[in-house]
Amino acid sequence: MNQKIPVVVASLIAASLTAQCKQPGSIRTESEMRYLNRPNILIIMTDQQRTDMFNFTSDGFFDTPNWEKLAKSGVIFDNAYSSAPICIPSRSSILTGLEDFRYQKTPGDIWDNLTAGTWTFARELQAGGYETAAVGKMHWNPIHSDNGFDYLRLCEHIAAWPYGPNDRDDYVDWLSQQGKESYLWRLTHKFEPSYGYDANNPENVAVRTDFSNNDQSVVFYDDKYYHPTEWVKRETINYLNNARNKSKPFMLFASFPHPHQPYDPPEPYASMYDWKEFQLPKVDADINAHLAPDAKQIMDSGGLGGLPGVKTATLNKEVQQKMSIYQKALIKGIDDAIGEILQNVDLNNTVVIYTSDHGDYYGQRGYMLKTPGMPFDDLVKIPLYIAGAGIKPGHVSNVVANYDIALTCLEMAHIPVPSPGVFNTKSLVPYLSGAPIADDRFVYSGSDNQCGWSMMRYQKYKYMFCTRPGVNQEMLFNIETDPKEKWDLLLSTPMASADLAMLALLRDEMQKRLAQEVAPKIK
Repeated sequence: MNQKIPVVVASLIAASLTAQCKQPGSIRTESEMRYLNRPNILIIMTDQQRTDMFNFTSDGFFDTPNWEKLAKSGVIFDNAYSSAPICIPSRSSILTGLEDFRYQKTPGDIWDNLTAGTWTFARELQAGGYETAAVGKMHWNPIHSDNGFDYLRLCEHIAAWPYGPNDRDDYVDWLSQQGKESYLWRLTHKFEPSYGYDANNPENVAVRTDFSNNDQSVVFYDDKYYHPTEWVKRETINYLNNARNKSKPFMLFASFPHPHQPYDPPEPYASMYDWKEFQLPKVDADINAHLAPDAKQIMDSGGLGGLPGVKTATLNKEVQQKMSIYQKALIKGIDDAIGEILQNVDLNNTVVIYTSDHGDYYGQRGYMLKTPGMPFDDLVKIPLYIAGAGIKPGHVSNVVANYDIALTCLEMAHIPVPSPGVFNTKSLVPYLSGAPIADDRFVYSGSDNQCGWSMMRYQKYKYMFCTRPGVNQEMLFNIETDPKEKWDLLLSTPMASADLAMLALLRDEMQKRLAQEVAPKIK
């Protein structure tokens, strides 16, 4: 672990604000002072953003100066993982601090939505005196579910699916007020025409003909003022400056729906970069050849039912170029929005946590988007930065998870963890202390919702196991020597003794983890 961080954020805040909080003639205990001097917490999330989709991780290809300033002012976690390679399980894990297979799910919900009323860290902060707010994409169903937030201004996936026809988010209501109701129909039917909407709708028929060859790219049809990125930015700033209860500390979860498809940047972003000049990534032709048989079959075929993968081999060059550049344009728009949001944040008393729910193939392994949902690093290794409130710059190379955020926020707020034995996750606050921490965690990611493969990362090794009944296949990778996860070490003859020992260890840890039951209701 690379440690360059000399202070724990909570202690620094307490020390710096003591003089402001202490009343003349009063005597406060250290515990009281720590409780009074709790930081505001701003969590910023994007949807489907790889770790290398920033200027400082892409040799300058992406244009993200505000992200760079934020990240380099704080702690960059170089080996952070999502709980799952897809949206809903990952987001539910962040709220609960629990793995995909352990949080309470809505019965009969095929997308593994969190059961409304379940314990979340937001609910615990709420009970502990914080005002909790959610702006943007939460991916709950119903949209305005009770998950522990006092204030909701929601903007879900730009299309209406999978929500019911009467379950509308605040963004869609706002569009209606602006006379833009047709926008929802355009994108619902252009990108997802098979989910039960009226196929005879004239507008539906007109726009569906625009969409061919798996092309997910289109210039936003109106001024950028109406784009989800701009709406989330404005609503976030409005909460910070006007809507919040300023007598309480806040935890604000601001979540942008992009750069998840549809790739629909508004002008001027859509024209900022020439998609014709984009050089397609070079991918080894045999990148999926040296995998376990089931994994190879999944990657060769495009997945196991559900949402099929978009193979780059099925796209003409121009389509893949445009999709890639429009993602870059969306990211630039989000970066500008984050810059404006941070102008309205006092970083002396606010901790800013940034992450994404999962990654994207972006042309790697022969795919665009996020399917097949195999837990390769393309999909489950995610960006994670913590900055503000006196945090000093540094990198942490230890393996961590973005669903560690739940217990991290509780520790920052000086709120005890309820039922601590329930969690495999940990608070990230100790990683900010400057003290050496052993890199000895086993971090899990996976989802039965997709391909039925799970992974366990430990130090430089990554173990993958198929949880589908009767398959009983596994893989082992050395991420240090094989960062592209091309060579399954189990196919090596003979296997090195160190690899054999690590296989036994990780196999045992995976089975222990998978044997854990759904977490009980936390009190």
